[in-house]
Amino acid sequence: MRDEVGGDEAATDASSDAVTEDEEEEEEEDNAEGEEVVVVVMPEVEVEVEVPDIYVLEVVKEFDHDHLAFTQGFLYNQECSSEEASCKDMFYESTGLNGQTSVRMVNAGTGRVEAKTMAEQRFFGEGLTRWGEKLYQLTWQSGATLVYDAETLEFLEETKTDLKDGWGLTNDSSHLIATDSGHTLYFLDPETLKTDHKVDVADGDRRVKYLNELEHVEGEVWANIWMRNCIARIDPATGKVKGWIHAADLTAKELVKSDSLGRRYTMDVLNGIAYDPATKRIWLTGKQWSTVYEVKVVPLSSSPSLSATLDLNQVRRECIV
Repeated sequence: MRDEVGGDEAATDASSDAVTEDEEEEEEEDNAEGEEVVVVVMPEVEVEVEVPDIYVLEVVKEFDHDHLAFTQGFLYNQECSSEEASCKDMFYESTGLNGQTSVRMVNAGTGRVEAKTMAEQRFFGEGLTRWGEKLYQLTWQSGATLVYDAETLEFLEETKTDLKDGWGLTNDSSHLIATDSGHTLYFLDPETLKTDHKVDVADGDRRVKYLNELEHVEGEVWANIWMRNCIARIDPATGKVKGWIHAADLTAKELVKSDSLGRRYTMDVLNGIAYDPATKRIWLTGKQWSTVYEVKVVPLSSSPSLSATLDLNQVRRECIV
């Protein structure tokens, strides 16, 4: 008896639901017939894609450079004498090759090596930066980082980072910034030399690898690209390449000079950026180059001859490995 009553009640409810649904459908049809349907077409939004700017070089001055120096790290230092009440422009320089690795103080005006400390035969020197009163020199494939007194170049200790290799090195006053042959900038804790964070470097959707000698310039990281006549201007917060410095003409100028002096080497490539934040001066050199060039970085548009033959696609082909 209880099941039958329950069945009747369920049937009644189902019939009621059906009537209600039919009424709602009829009401919706009536409303649809009486209403005008408005279709809103949204305008297409153009997404602006940022592309790197292109820069070229103007040579300001030329200075002598030890053509045997296999330059791996290069940075500016102003040396002042209280006795003479004067200052002079100097470079710290790291050189590579086993048996030839050194850290040097070089007179920028004359090219004379005024002080030098040699490393052990087993080390192949790489990038160099100054942190406080110390110089840090990365080494290739050994995992070692060599530490020197910045005033005397006295060797202090051997330590290590957590990188798989050592290539370029600079700093942003908060971290040491290093590369290891790939497409990544590693931000190292200056006290522990361990990676605090890292960013991958790319031009659009293309990774930019072989980041070599580094310099921190006005909030950007500038990176030589190994075996390329190019310097990438990188946003250190995002890893995005903001600009390319095309230096093929500078390299060609140096190679002509090297040929005339009978000093052509197999690895005499662009590799060395120094920057003086006080005067905004920029110097470039290379491995076993005879010259350090003080340069001015200018937009491609300022050079009509290069503008006629050079565009972003060409630069990307030359600069991205």
